[in-house]
Amino acid sequence: MVNANLSVRHNHSQKIIPEATKVAFQIAYLSSRNNPGINQSTPGEFKNSVLSQPWNQNQTRIHLLHRQPASSPFRTCPEGAFFAACRHSNQTMKSPICYLTLAALALTPLIQAATPMKALIIDGQNNHGMWPKTTVMMKKYLEESGLFTVDVKRTAYTWNGDDLIPKFPVKLDIETTALKKPKPDPDYAPDFSAYDLVLSNFGWNAAPWPEQTKKGLENFVSQGGGLVIVHAADNSFAEWDAYNRMIGLGGWGGRDESSGPYVYYDDHGHLVRDTSKGRGGSHGKQHEYLIEARDATHPIIKGLPKKWLHAKDELYDQLRGPAEKMHVLATAFADKSTGGSGRHEPILMTIQFGSGRVFHTPMGHADYSMECVGFITTLVRGSEWAATGKVSQTKVPADFPTATEVKKRKFD
Repeated sequence: MVNANLSVRHNHSQKIIPEATKVAFQIAYLSSRNNPGINQSTPGEFKNSVLSQPWNQNQTRIHLLHRQPASSPFRTCPEGAFFAACRHSNQTMKSPICYLTLAALALTPLIQAATPMKALIIDGQNNHGMWPKTTVMMKKYLEESGLFTVDVKRTAYTWNGDDLIPKFPVKLDIETTALKKPKPDPDYAPDFSAYDLVLSNFGWNAAPWPEQTKKGLENFVSQGGGLVIVHAADNSFAEWDAYNRMIGLGGWGGRDESSGPYVYYDDHGHLVRDTSKGRGGSHGKQHEYLIEARDATHPIIKGLPKKWLHAKDELYDQLRGPAEKMHVLATAFADKSTGGSGRHEPILMTIQFGSGRVFHTPMGHADYSMECVGFITTLVRGSEWAATGKVSQTKVPADFPTATEVKKRKFD
């Protein structure tokens, strides 16, 4: 019998394959032994019980390889799963690895259900004083989906939200100090590579990161990692070129025509890239507003009502930026009667950055905004899409908003 102590390498660590998976590999191997077309000299057990060891004296070597979410058709679990591949001499169609690969693919649902992805929320400095609570809210939403486990990495120096930090505690690896003005944290260095998804809850006027940390996020996303930008995170880091390209559109922080075009829909349903001069970023008074789908076929919003009413929130308008490889999924009309631009402004967007995916939602000003079921649903769907390129939770919640009624889930 094949020794079942197989292991998978992921994010520079060893994770044990679930028991049922071990059994399936045993069955696959034994099936290959019973196939008369298979070379019968193949040994009856794995060398040292580890797949990275030789199968048969350098003839065949089996690997279970970590992959970034976009890089392989053999994805088997959201955390960054494995695919089977063999390196051999002349056993291409006769190698038992063919059976192992099929077994791995057949077990996709089992492993997917057993192993959640890893997400990281980054925060600490935000002009919105509610940020300690909204971090906890989004952490809960992602974890309750069953798709993610969530860590939080906070700057050592925090700005705003002092009164809420002790009320909404999260597990941190440092002691933080609340300041009256933003201050750079020279030691802020999240290990982005240990995660499948990064969600930013930073805001306007957040202090610059160390150059190495900036490069770390750029590499993480460009090499296939997922990034989620929520509300004021598109106000941050206006001088950081790669960040502006990752978020597509941003506001404030000195953004203007040199940052890129305004992007919006006109009344005829045409997407406009407006290069006229003007500042980037504005909003009228908070109010409930209607979300309108622009690409109802995209997995993030597929099946949702074409129009639905969002809870009281700021409606960002006149955002501008590089808007490279950006796709607008939905808009909201910024009515001039509420101080808006009079345009249909992007409210759900995706951006491709290298091999990575970015989901950007300007919604989420406060806790009452994030209680909207529409916000919760699109956040979870958008996060899964950013991490994997797919959306598995396609069922529309029974309490999803309609075109005339806001639906909320009170956060306690």
